[in-house]
Amino acid sequence: MPPSYLPCFWLGKPIIRRAVGQPPGPKAPPYGGGSNPIPSPGHNPQLLSGLEWLKISRVVTNAAKCEPRSQSAWLSAPVRLGCVDIVRMKPRRGLNRTRGLALGGLVASLALGAEVAPLTLESVVPEPGGELREFFSLEVQFSEPVQGVDAADLLIHGQAATNVTEVAPGLFLFTFPQPSDGLVAVSWSSDHAITDQATGLQVFAGGSWSYSLDTTSPAPGVLISEFMADNKRTLNDENGDSSDWIEIYNSGQTEAVLEGWYLTDSPSNLTKWRFPGVSVAAGGYLVVFASEKNRTNATGRLHANFKLPKEGQYLALVSPRTNVVSEFAPAYPKQVTDTSYGRTQGDPNVLGYFVKPTPGAPNTASGPGFAPDVLFSHASGTFTNQFDLRLSTTSTNALIRYTLDGTLPTNSSPVYLGPIPITNSMQVRARAYQDGLLPGPPLSQYYLMLSNNVLSFTSDLPVLIINTMSRTAPTSSRTTFANLAFYEPVAGVTSLTNPPVQSLRAGVRIRGSSTEGYGKSSFAVELWDEFNVDQRASLLGLPEDADWVLYAPNNFEPVLIHNPFIHQLSRDIGQYSPRTRFVEVYLNKTGGIVASNSYNGIYVLEEKIKIGKNRVAIDELEPEHVAPPEVTGGYLLKIDRLDPGDAGFSAGGQNVAYVDPKEKEIRLLQRRPQQNYIRDYLNAFTKALNSTNSTHPTLGYAPYIDLDGWIDFHVVEVLSGNVDAMVLSTYFHKVRNGGIVFGPHWDFDRALGSTDGRDANPRNWTTGPFFTGWWSRVLRDPYAWQKWVDRWQDLRRSHFANTNINALIDRLANEVRAAQPREQKKWRVALRGGSYQSEVNLMKNWLSNRMDFIDKQLASPPQLSSPGGLIPAGFVLTMSIPPTATNATIYYTLDGTDPRLRQGDLSPLARPYTGPITLATNARVVARSHDPTVRQRSGPPTSTPWSSPVAGTFVVATPPLLITEIMFHPEPPSAGSTNTAGDFEFIELKNVGAVTLDLIGCRLTNGIDFTFTTNSAVTHLAPGGRVLVVKNLAAFLTRYPAATNIAGEFHGSLSNGGNRLT
Repeated sequence: MPPSYLPCFWLGKPIIRRAVGQPPGPKAPPYGGGSNPIPSPGHNPQLLSGLEWLKISRVVTNAAKCEPRSQSAWLSAPVRLGCVDIVRMKPRRGLNRTRGLALGGLVASLALGAEVAPLTLESVVPEPGGELREFFSLEVQFSEPVQGVDAADLLIHGQAATNVTEVAPGLFLFTFPQPSDGLVAVSWSSDHAITDQATGLQVFAGGSWSYSLDTTSPAPGVLISEFMADNKRTLNDENGDSSDWIEIYNSGQTEAVLEGWYLTDSPSNLTKWRFPGVSVAAGGYLVVFASEKNRTNATGRLHANFKLPKEGQYLALVSPRTNVVSEFAPAYPKQVTDTSYGRTQGDPNVLGYFVKPTPGAPNTASGPGFAPDVLFSHASGTFTNQFDLRLSTTSTNALIRYTLDGTLPTNSSPVYLGPIPITNSMQVRARAYQDGLLPGPPLSQYYLMLSNNVLSFTSDLPVLIINTMSRTAPTSSRTTFANLAFYEPVAGVTSLTNPPVQSLRAGVRIRGSSTEGYGKSSFAVELWDEFNVDQRASLLGLPEDADWVLYAPNNFEPVLIHNPFIHQLSRDIGQYSPRTRFVEVYLNKTGGIVASNSYNGIYVLEEKIKIGKNRVAIDELEPEHVAPPEVTGGYLLKIDRLDPGDAGFSAGGQNVAYVDPKEKEIRLLQRRPQQNYIRDYLNAFTKALNSTNSTHPTLGYAPYIDLDGWIDFHVVEVLSGNVDAMVLSTYFHKVRNGGIVFGPHWDFDRALGSTDGRDANPRNWTTGPFFTGWWSRVLRDPYAWQKWVDRWQDLRRSHFANTNINALIDRLANEVRAAQPREQKKWRVALRGGSYQSEVNLMKNWLSNRMDFIDKQLASPPQLSSPGGLIPAGFVLTMSIPPTATNATIYYTLDGTDPRLRQGDLSPLARPYTGPITLATNARVVARSHDPTVRQRSGPPTSTPWSSPVAGTFVVATPPLLITEIMFHPEPPSAGSTNTAGDFEFIELKNVGAVTLDLIGCRLTNGIDFTFTTNSAVTHLAPGGRVLVVKNLAAFLTRYPAATNIAGEFHGSLSNGGNRLT
């Protein structure tokens, strides 16, 4: 029997075999004459009744590793097996029970219906298939903690590794003698005993891969890029000391593992200080303090065991085989206080001083100590007639070197001696060199020749020319340089003959997994500086950043506006979603003249989803954030197809992809605690979600998520009818000291009545998988589903009102209306109804039907005859519901509490509405309708007969209650605290009247939310009395232990930029 297959037995007769880890399916090869079970004579049909398939989950084929057990004769033939520890079965639909199965006297416990994710490798370093210069260690990360790992389990050319160290749960570092040059085969031993640690029931399937080893190849692109030997004010270490520091830069294209590398200050002792298990991402930096503190904790700040004298000394980076990779020899020159020394960008062999040090970032390229800027006689732009380009500098002693092929000028590039003729589209890059100074800042200008057939082109949209300047065309796996030239309307008209408002360097690649092969590609855009390092810029008025997306509306949305529509709607309801601008694009992938055939249609410039103050505004997770509270956030993740080169991870029953930090960054050895934290958090959330206490407000899922944020995300997705919702392009994030929040939204081409077909009928819940995975469990909670209904009906009175929806559609459609005929001519996407306006009308009608369908699934909310406000004593309030709601009853309260209890029961304080209500005193009226005949069918995992609440505050006499103190920007907590500064926010209220105030029904809103109820710790306030409302009660009491009269905790946060509190 091939070792990759295991037999299944039916009372001693093998019936089918399947590949280890392969799910049931027709591809499983038959064993013993067919894939259908053939019972042997006298079989017991009840033993395996109700099973769809049977799989042996763990088999140890080496009998020496098994305890002695008796086996019946039939089990030893036809196949020799050592021991079987468990048999796992999948029951037929509807079965969920545990059963014992006897296999030749061996009893296995079967947990039917409990599917378990397979034990796999999440990452291998070095990456399989790579070309290596050195190979004596290998790091593997399993998908979960494992047991039974031996050094002999990993084979290098068939030889067992010599040592293995468990660095962290599931993370192992194998070491071995370096093999000979050539192809190196790596595999797992067939008789390993590696299983999951939790149950010991899942066996690692093993596998093999290879590397190409060449010890004579050039040294990897890791070097000492900058250091400071007399630090006073530039950078402090974790103790607050101004220690000297050394910066390591990885100029390569892959992660550089520094485990076993060395830093030294002595050419006679190359192994003076050894790096622990840390690595540097491609293009990344690592700072090591030269403090003599000798700290090698991979998850903390690194400190070498030597200092850097300012008078000068040898300094080197040394590989594990004691090859000097980067050095300052025989000694670096005398150093200056708070001035760094290192290598220039673009020419690392040129050394010098940097007045503006940049530890952990690219070295500066301009300023004092640098040659002057190069001046160009013509700025970037378009032209029709050739011209001569002249270069100059402000110094007569400077030498200008330039290139025309897109490469960065170096001191071996051609010297500028006279005018450069510009006769076709061309990029000119130049840099000044001057004795005694570092090379000046490089500068590039781009000249685009226009064909006569685009001279008369005009648009009312911005226009973008993407020109690769004859470099390779972008693909999904290759980022290609391109010049981006933006043109904006002048007096309402954009012309290519006008100067560009921006001309930028960028890296461009094709994006979009399902639309990658389309003629009209979407692009990921990364803005670059002159050294191809990220550079932030504002595009078309959007907040500055380096990362953008050019989304190409395609045949699924002839109306062209799906993404801008949803993004705007999400922002309107208070949730961040990428900002957008429409642009028309000319794409020139071959260089040369920009002509009409370069026109590529209408695009949507969108903000790429990432962490940042103008994007997903959560705390950034730095490499050193490996303990609470910092390690708790922020994480930006997604449920989606994986990006090229990513492996993702499995947690909480989901396959999850890293977004920010990127996988290549968070996979660094020193960031393992972050990987473990987010995996454990998602697993703990899912465990709580599936527990018997799932709906409990503190023991269930609620503490793990931001439920209001989840619901805002979900109602927009359901409104859109997105066919890929929750399973593709679904982003979520984990905030520091907070829960999981879904969003931002992304990718709505197949939504809103698209041509996909699955969303053709708006009058059903299941145009997309909205109620799957975590959502099916969360929204099964009556409290959560009621909040969904409440939010939907609240939005239908505002942002989701038909008038608002139609106005937004018209605004966006009118932006592209004039350009749409050019898009249509280029790509010939069929218009349903024969015109662009017919597509606009279709989108409006689809959404109108969608909202009407959902409205009719819900109980109609009541209406109050007055919205509230100042009233005279004796004011009469009436309530009503639509006459069609014949089975509905209105319930209301006058104290601001909800007539509906958390899990759906009627509040004991609620009253049925039977007629007009006379209000003699202040009241906070909250009312809901209850209709027992209402059901939400064929979609949501539960249903509610309750409508959303309507409320009004009616004031006969304004209470003398003032806000007397606000703490909106507290001091940060002490080092090591698990709290954040925001946890100490508070608001103080005072009764300035002469009588005791009843606070029930009083509410703080805008920015934060707190309502005094009968459950509040303080419900009445004496004359002159003060009461506090705080952000985090436990944190507050650690700082203000003597504080009393605290009513409770508010939701939300006080903005440092200001809030309007009411």
